[in-house]
Amino acid sequence: MRRTSFVGILMLAACVLPAHAAVLITAQDAQLPRAAPAGTPTPPGGAAAGYDKDRGTPTRPPDVVIQSPTGPVASPFPLRVTFTPHNGARIDPNGVTVTLLTKPEVDLTDRVRPYLSARGVNFVQAEAPPGQYRVRIELIDDAGHAGAATVDLQVQRP
Repeated sequence: MRRTSFVGILMLAACVLPAHAAVLITAQDAQLPRAAPAGTPTPPGGAAAGYDKDRGTPTRPPDVVIQSPTGPVASPFPLRVTFTPHNGARIDPNGVTVTLLTKPEVDLTDRVRPYLSARGVNFVQAEAPPGQYRVRIELIDDAGHAGAATVDLQVQRP
């Protein structure tokens, strides 16, 4: 009986305790010069430019859609991105790259990898210092079609 109660308490604690935040952008990364100014237009829905006319064709690339954040955020914040392959193609999470657009660019892929799947990115509590950042997410499906989106992050002080 005691063992069952102990296991129940542990399961309850696991459900109630918040997930730990993890670093997406370090203070050192934040000091690097920007490669492109924040606010440079990104196609609607985060789709790669010029592919909207390919809808329904066998060459349609996967969609990469930024779900959140959609505006200014305080750290930690959720970073959620969905990947939608087309025409029976599949997305291999190992073919996804995430890059902070600075000079030089910073590869964030290893920091995002624990939150990455074939369906997208679900980084529940991403940490970043206050500032403006551009992050590019690129992938290739198993048919060789590339998809990409850029998210403009505006991280404010809490």
